[in-house]
Amino acid sequence: MSQLFVYAETAFHHEGDEGYLNALVDAAASAGADGVKFQVLVEADALLARSHPAFERLAPCVLSPAAWLRVLQRVADRGMRNVVLPLDAGAMRVVDEARATIAYLDIHSVLFYDDALMASLAAARLPIILGTGGRTLDEVKAKQAFFGELLQVLMLGF
Repeated sequence: MSQLFVYAETAFHHEGDEGYLNALVDAAASAGADGVKFQVLVEADALLARSHPAFERLAPCVLSPAAWLRVLQRVADRGMRNVVLPLDAGAMRVVDEARATIAYLDIHSVLFYDDALMASLAAARLPIILGTGGRTLDEVKAKQAFFGELLQVLMLGF
């Protein structure tokens, strides 16, 4: 059996508050987590059109690349590893700078057909967790062929 890796998920729970996100990191460390997962978003309009009804709710949840790098380093400083779900090109630049602290890149099922992001994720050459919720076996096999040995974990459901 592979080594167990337990990580805490923050999603957008921080609502753009770096201090609160740091508190979540500290709580994960206190709880004994091996890592923390972040949905890294640098530009809200790279993910949603400004006219989308959820844009006004999402926009305040964005952190700057510098803030993300500080948070990812905080995880490393507490002896944990990062799991990063990059949601835009700016997030991939954060990944490039913080790669030594990253255990996995995570791909949400809704991103399956974002070809530019998929190419960037493959080029990063970091282990991948692939969310497969709502996907067919053929779609999963295609991503397995695309990512090859980088694909380490299939995440079913939520």
